Amino acid sequence: MATYTATKSNTVRFKPGIMPEVNNGLVDTLRLASIMVDPRCVELFGRMANPRQDRLALDFPELRIQAVKQKLLELLSTDFFNNTAYSPMSQPNVSQWCEGVFFDVSVPREQRNWMWLAQKLQFIKSGMSTLLSNFNKSGDLANDMDDSERDRLFFENFCNRQAMWFWIYLAWDHGRNLPAWNTSLLPDEQRLELGVDSNSVVSASASQQDDVPNSLLIFCSFSFLLP
Repeated sequence: MATYTATKSNTVRFKPGIMPEVNNGLVDTLRLASIMVDPRCVELFGRMANPRQDRLALDFPELRIQAVKQKLLELLSTDFFNNTAYSPMSQPNVSQWCEGVFFDVSVPREQRNWMWLAQKLQFIKSGMSTLLSNFNKSGDLANDMDDSERDRLFFENFCNRQAMWFWIYLAWDHGRNLPAWNTSLLPDEQRLELGVDSNSVVSASASQQDDVPNSLLIFCSFSFLLP
């Protein structure tokens, strides 16, 4: 599969709503998505968003912006993601929507380095920016008392019944709690058309396929560049 999708000219089609295989890479991706909106991490992400003003840059002006970002990602890795004593606050349950699917992100499945975190942060940011941009532009947000209709619309019409993206949507307070540094949306040419159908094409770089199930990957191709 990885060989087949190695070139951009090849795509693989998947039916919507296929239940994912719960593997270490997927669970750790969701753990990171929950950390992105954890109040205990706001200060650290704020420093990442503006490394020019970070105290590391002020104390050590010889450090370049990329070096400061790397130091902050290393802090994120050691103090939060890889810290087994730290458990993210937001851990939704999608079993009501995806039968038999349960994700436990209370502890990391594997120890991850800062480069893995940087790549996954960009992956999550790109995917959710696209989905929530389309969802918000639709105007049909169904802000009912318990969010049941809102959730149904996003689950069926926007994330194409994909458990990973729906879990992140719930973890981000039903798509309302965007990370402060994640508010810039993608250019128009990289956004999805409103809604999806059974013929949606899933494209992803080969580097993502080692740990995120193909049926869950975002529906268009993104560049996974380090910050």
